[in-house]
Amino acid sequence: MSDAGDQPVTAVGGQNEGSSVGGSASPAHGGLPVFGYPGAQFWLIHITADVSIGISITASLSVLAYMAMQKKNFWKRPLSERLVAYIAMGDFLFSSSHAIDHTALMILRDHPDDVSCIAMAFLLVWFFIGQSLIVVFTAVNAAVMVILQKRLNLGRYDWKLLGFALGVPLLIGILTAATRVLGPSGAW
Repeated sequence: MSDAGDQPVTAVGGQNEGSSVGGSASPAHGGLPVFGYPGAQFWLIHITADVSIGISITASLSVLAYMAMQKKNFWKRPLSERLVAYIAMGDFLFSSSHAIDHTALMILRDHPDDVSCIAMAFLLVWFFIGQSLIVVFTAVNAAVMVILQKRLNLGRYDWKLLGFALGVPLLIGILTAATRVLGPSGAW
């Protein structure tokens, strides 16, 4: 029989420390592993992510470019068309900030420094929640138009929607950054 002290030490996820599946420990971040590094899994994760994010950015920019080429006054367009533009812009902002973190990991092959990590996390929180709120509003707006046969008043230049969709996540991002919730957690 062996003592409990003879058991191998495992990292998060049950992988042995330093294994290529669990990741090598980063001394700069208290031993948090960079998932999959060294090994093919690291590259597979981040290259696949950057390719799919690149497709998303291309699609978002295509929608925005198409709308810009029509040379119509943006604010005179129907709300449904403006919502498409807001969703495309939200996707572009989120995808761009998400590409930054995957690319940084591939370049550094380690966690970014704390300030960069917090900045990237802040952008992800802000743009992900903002994009999600715009999508939720789009669904609510569709339901109100179909079921109640009413139009929602968003104010001049859609300030109510944009203020809520960008303001609430901005406050959440500031609060989470100020309270040190954002930053190196192993997810980077």
